[in-house]
Amino acid sequence: MKDPEKQSLILAHTSALLLGFIGPVIKILNAPTEAILFGRSLFEAITLLFVCIVAKRSLRFDSPRDYAALAFLGLLQAAQWYTFIFAVQLTSVAAALIATFTFPLWVALLEPLLFKERIRKSSIVTALAIVLGLYWTAPRFDWNRTTEGMAWGLLSAILIASAMLLTRKYVRKYSSLSISMYKGIIAFAAVSPVMFLDWKLESMDWARLAFLGVFLTALPYLLITISMRSISAGRVSAIISLEPIYGTILAAVLLSEIPGPWTIAGGLLVLGAGLFQTLYNRTTPVEI
Repeated sequence: MKDPEKQSLILAHTSALLLGFIGPVIKILNAPTEAILFGRSLFEAITLLFVCIVAKRSLRFDSPRDYAALAFLGLLQAAQWYTFIFAVQLTSVAAALIATFTFPLWVALLEPLLFKERIRKSSIVTALAIVLGLYWTAPRFDWNRTTEGMAWGLLSAILIASAMLLTRKYVRKYSSLSISMYKGIIAFAAVSPVMFLDWKLESMDWARLAFLGVFLTALPYLLITISMRSISAGRVSAIISLEPIYGTILAAVLLSEIPGPWTIAGGLLVLGAGLFQTLYNRTTPVEI
């Protein structure tokens, strides 16, 4: 294995591990959903702006239509973060991650509809496997916190898939760092009105929000971007798919959230099906 490839693999695994901390940190924060969303958006935008300035990346795009489309992606990012944060707050970290990481399935199902392509048989098989995995994870269909949390996780997955498909045409035209910076600014602008809500956050809470936005959001994204210079997007996607495993282990260690055997079995089935779909379609990873 060449040194650049080895370094890229290390960076990709590091990013997956850092992303795995997000769920436990959200639980530890014990802050309102809006406060966490605001803090994550603020510190991520500041970090990416700093990186763009240092790297001398342009924030100019070709047409007003591109500005509008990328602004819409920023709104999708804010909505996806909100749904994921809320999912983690409602249910266990493991259940929220399992539901959210069904996004490769939604990409496979939505892509033919949006781009007028035929649905592949593999997508149907994957869908059945994921439905079975979700049933194992939450076998009771009464509307409790676990079920509601997983529903929000599924909505988060759909938003991720939508953002991935809409981003596809723009990553070929512009720097991915510039796109993320612009999306980050729009996401922060969209959620900024929540700063006027009555929060009671301690200085330690703000420190944790800064850690979440800088080291668990902006930094993993940068590591993913760098790693893709030497290894394929499909390979990076496969590594990022380890995030739910890292997150579940970290939640067990930090929060004593020990998943039951059915949750583990359902999670492995969902993640296995999602990984298969990711590698089969060669989709690119996205920020969670």
